[in-house]
Amino acid sequence: MSRIEKYSLGFICACVIGRLLFIGKMPLTAPEAYYWEWSKDLAWGYFDHPPMIAYVINFFTMLGGDSEFYIRLGALTLSVLTTLVLYLLAKDMFGRKTALVVCGMIQIMPFFAAGGILSVPDAPLAFFWILTIYFVNRATIFDNRTVWYAAGASLGLALMSKYHAILLVPSVLIYLVFSKNMRVWLVRKEPYLALVVGFLVFLPNLYWNIEHQATTFRFLLVERHGAIEVSIKWVLNFVAGFLLFMSPLFALLVIRLIPRLWRAALKEPDDRYLLLFSTSFTPIIFFGLFSPFMNVGAHWVAIGYTTLCLAVVSLLMETRPSNGRPYLLQGFPLASVAFSLVLVVCVHIIAVFAGSIPPTIRVAGRTYNLLISKNQRDLYGWKELSIRLKDAAKAMPDPERTFFISHGYRFASHLRFLAGAKFPTRTTGLVEWKNQYAIWNDLESLKGWDALFVDKDRSSRDIDLLLKIFDRVGPIEESEIRVNDAKVRSFYIISCYGYKAEYLSSD
Repeated sequence: MSRIEKYSLGFICACVIGRLLFIGKMPLTAPEAYYWEWSKDLAWGYFDHPPMIAYVINFFTMLGGDSEFYIRLGALTLSVLTTLVLYLLAKDMFGRKTALVVCGMIQIMPFFAAGGILSVPDAPLAFFWILTIYFVNRATIFDNRTVWYAAGASLGLALMSKYHAILLVPSVLIYLVFSKNMRVWLVRKEPYLALVVGFLVFLPNLYWNIEHQATTFRFLLVERHGAIEVSIKWVLNFVAGFLLFMSPLFALLVIRLIPRLWRAALKEPDDRYLLLFSTSFTPIIFFGLFSPFMNVGAHWVAIGYTTLCLAVVSLLMETRPSNGRPYLLQGFPLASVAFSLVLVVCVHIIAVFAGSIPPTIRVAGRTYNLLISKNQRDLYGWKELSIRLKDAAKAMPDPERTFFISHGYRFASHLRFLAGAKFPTRTTGLVEWKNQYAIWNDLESLKGWDALFVDKDRSSRDIDLLLKIFDRVGPIEESEIRVNDAKVRSFYIISCYGYKAEYLSSD
C-alpha cells in the first residue's frame, strides 16, 4: 500500500471517529426532530417524503434511546456504507489507489460531511443512489445479468428514501444509449425487469398515497410551489448552493474540469466516465432548468455530487505534470482540499459551541452585542426549555392526558423531543399546514385532553385563537433564557384545557 493510500485510509477512519464523537454533542435540528417524530408513528409514507428515514431512526433509537446520538447514528452508519460502496465502485473503475483517495476526499466535502451527521431523507438516498450505480456498473461491465435485479431493488429502496431517486432511470438510460458497448442492454430483458423489481419495492409507498389521496405527490408536484414565477435570485441561490456544498475552491476546480470530463465521457469515449457523467449531471441539469422558476434546495442536487467527485478525482489522479506527482497534489487542487477541510471543521465547531457563546462581550470598557440575527438566537435555550416543559407538564391537572401544541410543525416536533418523547404534539395549522400534522391533526385521539401551547414569539392574538380549539385557556407565561445574566431570548407557554380536536388551517 502506497503512502497516499495509507494516509487516505487513516483520514477516513479519523473522520468516522470524529463524527462518532460529534453527533451527540450538537443540538438536534428542527428537521431532524420532525423526522424523529415520524419514527414514533411508523407508516409507509408521510405528507412530504417517503418513509425510509423514519425506519432508520426508529431502528437506532430502539437500540439506544431517544438521544441526539442515536437519532443521528443511522445517518453516520449510512455515510460509512456509502463510503464503502463508493470505494468498491471506484476500485472497479480506476483501481485501489484512486478509490481510497476519493473516499478520503469526499469526507471533507460539505455535502457529504452534512449527510454523515444529519438524520434527514438525503442520508438513505445517498446510500441507495450510489449502491444502484455500483450494481449497474457491475451488471454492464462484467456482463452479469442477475446483478440488474439487485440494481432494481436498490432503486426501489432509493425511491422509498426520496423521490429524487427517479432521476436514476434517465441517468442509466443515457449511459446505455450513448455507450456503443452497452447499447446491447437496451434489447435485453434484465434492465426492464429491474424496473419492475424497483416498482414492487416502492409499491407500499404508492399504496399509502392511494389511501391518502396522493397526498405526497400533490404536495411535492403542485402545492409546494404555488404560482409560477421567474426570479434571478433563485438562479443565484442554485449557483451558491453548488459552490457551498462542493466547497468553493473545489467547485471552481470541478467547473474547470467539466470540458475534460465531457471529452472523456462522450468524445473518447470511456464508459466509466460516461456512467459517472450521466449520474452526476442528470440531477444537476434537471434542477438547474427549474432554478429560474422555483427555489431549488441545494441538497436536492447533491445526489449527483458523489459520482462527480469520483470523476474529478480520477481525472486529477491520472494527470501527472513533469514532476510526476498527480495533479491532485499540486497547488490549487491541494489548496481546495485544505480550504474544504477548514470549512467543514469550523462548521462543526460552531454547531457545538455557538449556543454557549456569551451574547455580549466587553472590550476596553465597552459592551458589544454578538447577537446580530434571529438565527443566532435560535441556538440558545433548548436545554433550559426542555427542563421547563417537563416541569410545566407535571404541573398540569392530568399529565398523562397532556400534549404540546404550537403553530409551526418543526417547532412542535422539537417540543416533543425536548419534553421526553412521551407527550404527543399537535399544531394549530394557522401558520403552516402543508406538513405531516395535516394528517395527524385530523385524529381525534386527543379530544378532551389538556395542552401546553409553546411559541418563540409573543402574540396577544394567541389567546383568542386557542379559545377556538380549547374550552379554556390560561394566561401567557414567559420563560426567559439568560446567559451571563443577559437575556438572550424568551419562550412563551400557555396552559390550555379541553381540546376540541379542531384544526385552524390557513388554507
